[in-house]
Amino acid sequence: MTNKKILNLFLILSCAIFILECGQSSSVDPTFHPGVSGNVATQTPQVIASNFIATAESTGSTSPVDLTTPDSVTFTLTATTTVAIDYWAEGAEGSSTGNMNNNLYIDGSATSADDSSMSLFGGYAGHSGLRSIQTLPAGSHTVDIKHSINTAIDTWNDRLLMVTPAPTLIAWSAVTTDETTSSSTLTDTATPDSISFTLGSSTPVVLSYVGEQYNICGGATALNGLSIDGTDDNNSLQTSLVLNGFGTMTTIQYVPTLAAGAHTIKAQHATTGCQMHFLKRYLVAYQSTNFALATNFVATTESSSSTSYTDLATPDQTTVTLTAPANVVIQYFANILETGSGGSPGNAVMVDGVLDTTTLNRASVLNGVSSTSMTMTKVSLAAGTHTIKVQHITDAGTAQWSNRQLTAILVP
Repeated sequence: MTNKKILNLFLILSCAIFILECGQSSSVDPTFHPGVSGNVATQTPQVIASNFIATAESTGSTSPVDLTTPDSVTFTLTATTTVAIDYWAEGAEGSSTGNMNNNLYIDGSATSADDSSMSLFGGYAGHSGLRSIQTLPAGSHTVDIKHSINTAIDTWNDRLLMVTPAPTLIAWSAVTTDETTSSSTLTDTATPDSISFTLGSSTPVVLSYVGEQYNICGGATALNGLSIDGTDDNNSLQTSLVLNGFGTMTTIQYVPTLAAGAHTIKAQHATTGCQMHFLKRYLVAYQSTNFALATNFVATTESSSSTSYTDLATPDQTTVTLTAPANVVIQYFANILETGSGGSPGNAVMVDGVLDTTTLNRASVLNGVSSTSMTMTKVSLAAGTHTIKVQHITDAGTAQWSNRQLTAILVP
């Protein structure tokens, strides 16, 4: 993990207009694969492919290429299946300001509608992500994330690629179109980010939104949040400062327990200033008992000014029990607000009391400015019970963490 400050700002230089892909409604009986004490009952991964690369690797290519260790997975489907492809990474810009691009390839063919791009000042690092919803035929498939730049030599590290199929993926919506709002309260854009599904009984559901936003009329804060059955859920709210001509990426991951019956989930958007553009928006729902070993959510806003790793007042912690050795992806998402002087608050993962400082993820945050932070890793765990925790650190001032979601996912 780089120690460079993270400038969590992504410059949108151009925005192609793409066609709305699909929204999906479904009916799910969560008792089909019931969870036991928050664990996947069968201890069988529902993610069908995953690849995590912690190593920092670079390219100076202006056309899409694999890094030294490719971000690639291969899997086989027995029938036509809809899958969610998720990719997250941290990137570091070289000596001059420029763009870092993630380019999606499926079975050797470019899928440019879902490519992502971020721009960073020289010497800074930032969070990068990509999501795609694809319906693939039966047979063998390879998903590959290639990379390109426009200046200097750029570096990617802590790279996670996952593919999750239906029926664990129970509902989805993909809107790549560039749409705007000037509303100061959460609202739909022209094409709503909306999914509907029916549950056979009360169950936790992993709700996940990934999207980009930018403006060209002056700095403002973008707000993204979830509406559940017509009611805004402030526990899901994520905010991000967007400077004039710049853009940011937002990830919301939230795991509410929903009652049996029909549900409609929306991702809605707002701005504190001038008109904000929202694009490449992907809202999905995963059946938690098939997807997550364990989750922990803390809505409470809690602060730290510690320059060494520490728990917040309410620790970000969960416990998993494995019946056999397994690979587990640990994901953590939170909203960070700097309340003292500008600084770079960060997070790192601890497993069974051992802190892994290589998972440190920092966000460079100005005084009074908020940002979305994410930290993730993949670990191999023995059979038995394990405690997973995320601790926090600052380098200046005081930082606040809120709407904190920790998730442990069983993977191949």
